[in-house]
Amino acid sequence: MKIIAMCNDRLQLFADNMQESLRRVGCEAIIHKLDDPPGEFMSSEFKAICYKKLEIVTAELAAGEPLLYADVDVVFRRNPLEDLEQRLAECDAVFQQEEPSHDDHKRAGPHLWCAGFFAVKPTAAGMALVAPRGEKEQNRWEWHSDAGLLGTRLLRTPPAALVDFLPTAMYPSGWYQRKGKLDPERFACHYNWTVTDASKIKRMKQEGDWLI
Repeated sequence: MKIIAMCNDRLQLFADNMQESLRRVGCEAIIHKLDDPPGEFMSSEFKAICYKKLEIVTAELAAGEPLLYADVDVVFRRNPLEDLEQRLAECDAVFQQEEPSHDDHKRAGPHLWCAGFFAVKPTAAGMALVAPRGEKEQNRWEWHSDAGLLGTRLLRTPPAALVDFLPTAMYPSGWYQRKGKLDPERFACHYNWTVTDASKIKRMKQEGDWLI
């Protein structure tokens, strides 16, 4: 299994920090460098980068090897590859959980499945799940970026792909990081849910995860 990520100039420091965390646990990521403008959160530029992620993931999966995609604001504490490979044994993809589940069906998909940290196999169903937007999807999910697109695909009945959540203690999102103490045995923490770069770095430093 390979690890892939992407970044532009604005995110280069975070990419360097993530790569350093991987180096310390004996791994390395393939980081795709983008020329796209940085863009503020949920701006059109931001969404364009998010959708480009699906193109990169699809191209990497075409080599026939499962992969872990991680946003560059992820910091690793342990090598996750063996754990993820075991979790993928009986499903097509495993996703980090964004936040706790809700009863509202509309919140049961796009708001739970994190598009910034997932492992997927190159099965037909896995590749269809993370494929770039189809013609009918070009405008429908523009406002929600790739998270809404993936969540909507996951909510199809019956689902095309077999998927599962990663345990929140071992793979916490930023929601869990902000709500309580992190497990020292975690594999990785995703510092999303914090918008500005300065705030992300501050949180990483508080957790001992700013390594450069």
